[in-house]
Amino acid sequence: MIGLVLAAALAPKLVVTHVMGMMPVAGGDGGYSSMMCATNSPYGGIRRMRALGAKDEKYRKGYRWDLEMAERQGVDVFAALLSGNDRSAQFWYGWLETWEEMYRENPNLRIRLAPLYAGCDIVEWPKNPAKFRYFKPIWEKYRDSKAWFRMDGKLVFVGYKSAMWWDERGDSLEENLKAVAHQRDFLEFLGLGRDAVFLYDGPEYVANELSNRPHGTVAQLAQLASGICDTVEGYICWGGVIPDEMYKRNYPAIAEAVHAKGRLWGMPILWSHSLIGQFHRSLPGVQRLVDTWEMAESTKADLAVLITWNDWNETTSFAPGSSLNYALADLNAKYIHRFKTGAFPETGRDEVFVFYRKYHADADPWPFVRGTVERDRDSWGMTDDVLDVFVFAKDAGEAEIRGTGEGTIRRPLVKGFNRFVLTTAVNAEIAVKVIRGGRTASELVSPERVTDRPWREDLLPWGWSTDCRANYDRDLGKGFRPASNYSQRYGDGIEDWFRLYWWGTSERVAGSAPGDDPDGDGLTNLEECRLRTNPRVANPKYESAADWDTLAEALGPNTNVHRVAHIRINANPYPDRFGNPIHGFLWCEKDGAYAPTWYCKWNNNPKWGIGWCFRTGRKHTMRAGAHGGIALELDPKLAAVYRFLAPRDATYRVSAGLLAHDRTGLELTVRLNGKPVATLSAGKGMAAQLKPVTVKAKRHDKLDFVVAGGDVRTLGELVPKVEFD
Repeated sequence: MIGLVLAAALAPKLVVTHVMGMMPVAGGDGGYSSMMCATNSPYGGIRRMRALGAKDEKYRKGYRWDLEMAERQGVDVFAALLSGNDRSAQFWYGWLETWEEMYRENPNLRIRLAPLYAGCDIVEWPKNPAKFRYFKPIWEKYRDSKAWFRMDGKLVFVGYKSAMWWDERGDSLEENLKAVAHQRDFLEFLGLGRDAVFLYDGPEYVANELSNRPHGTVAQLAQLASGICDTVEGYICWGGVIPDEMYKRNYPAIAEAVHAKGRLWGMPILWSHSLIGQFHRSLPGVQRLVDTWEMAESTKADLAVLITWNDWNETTSFAPGSSLNYALADLNAKYIHRFKTGAFPETGRDEVFVFYRKYHADADPWPFVRGTVERDRDSWGMTDDVLDVFVFAKDAGEAEIRGTGEGTIRRPLVKGFNRFVLTTAVNAEIAVKVIRGGRTASELVSPERVTDRPWREDLLPWGWSTDCRANYDRDLGKGFRPASNYSQRYGDGIEDWFRLYWWGTSERVAGSAPGDDPDGDGLTNLEECRLRTNPRVANPKYESAADWDTLAEALGPNTNVHRVAHIRINANPYPDRFGNPIHGFLWCEKDGAYAPTWYCKWNNNPKWGIGWCFRTGRKHTMRAGAHGGIALELDPKLAAVYRFLAPRDATYRVSAGLLAHDRTGLELTVRLNGKPVATLSAGKGMAAQLKPVTVKAKRHDKLDFVVAGGDVRTLGELVPKVEFD
């Protein structure tokens, strides 16, 4: 297709990013962007990962912010998305105009721009070439700009899931070569001809490899990469959300095939991924970031591609954000330096980084309903209590680490790189002290604690480092205070989120002292903070079961959806008539430890079977039943859990009906905060009734109705009933 470039031509190695967020950040909002998330929607909103744009006018459109953050990390190529719309044109003018301005200010500016070409657009190009005509005048205006990243004088185009197929077509060399041909047509349209280089983003797994269906082999992936590399200059991978064992198996074979053809191999670098209501894949701490950098080394990558989709919906960003602050960006800069030079940068001072989740798997967010399910022990619970500590020490010494699951511990330090993977304690100050000669040489105290009472769902880790404060001073001014949910600015027992959310500031304004009761409901602010209730509106007085009689609504289709019309993801647990979350839908392993996990989504599509279900499509659903209860379709290995969240301290009267259909019997266990209080059995095709049981429960206590079937797929119905005694 185009003049071929040997991998050996690249020296030093290069780092490419899929933009720092695909979308420029908006202007600053005082640094409390996590508060914006809360007001945007009850479960955290689409802006929970919003980057920290500065108040300064030069950051107003965000282009400079992203470019500066990438430059500081050591990114060489800032690949910005090409899309067939006017909005994309606006962005491209923004990137180029901003780059030109930055270059005039600093002729030593290293970072360059490259078009990032999405596979879905490649497929559309032959059908609708006018879709991309906006880019031609951009190219014609800026073709001589120094902004473009060039290789041997040729403009570089970066692929993004170039074939855009996830089925058998993705395994076809013929289909992939069509994508290459469409790219060539687009380059001809721009008048570039062969004066361009294309880094193809090829398949990283074969069709059906993510399922249990028959699929291809690693050898086929390598053969496919080899065939594509006959026509392109480089081959990268999307860095999709595939299991770790899969990419560790596939990437080395792909890299070997690419290098055998003398082409450039680009290893995807990522650390986490979460899309609201869909999925979350991570490893303890920032282990995935470390693993992918290690694989870039072991596969002898010529390019490292930072996989970051956008700052608003997903947790993939390498730019500073309201939870990660500058910590991840600065740690990544050190790995970039090592990738390019073979060693971490020398430091004349101690630098410390800490990363940890803000709450453990058993801590339920409140008062907002959850937006995702992945706080389970398969994909998130295994990572949530890890304290990942990095110390780049100027000399040997000792690290004293506070706030761990083992209390305060000490570990020896060597000069240079040190890493400690520990666990977190709840409600304890997390800090790292570097000690030499019996004296404190430096200390990092994190402003955020691990809480047992999160106020809303938040899958992101917290990150803090010794340089965070200096970075904020540099970019946002010395008066800027980054948002911290679980710090206590005044040490009065009130966490920062409480004042930030209800009063819009972390200052102790009138009426927000711990002993104040601004709504006159008899609960002080300190009590309201611990209960996670509104201190400015009197709490509702529950008088009967009619106040929480919304179970039928929770089990019926509605229009309260996000993104996809057939999926409701923001109402589990479902609220009562006062708006408080109360009806929860979960599942657990029938024969395993009792550790309930929230259902991931509501399916509104009648063709698929309306109900709470798995994202994977496994047949394990909960929906409206014919007898006014919860109809169940149970996987034989799993149990269904209906959770009633107690709305107030009270004595409750609990009963239930259980109907087993004609396949097998059903077993019901009622649990209060995990402890059994009653059991019931219904034989095959039979009905059974649990006589009323009296239980005392406090506000937010978990009353679980756990239903398990036999050894075959089971149909049945649970009719739960909870009343005041």
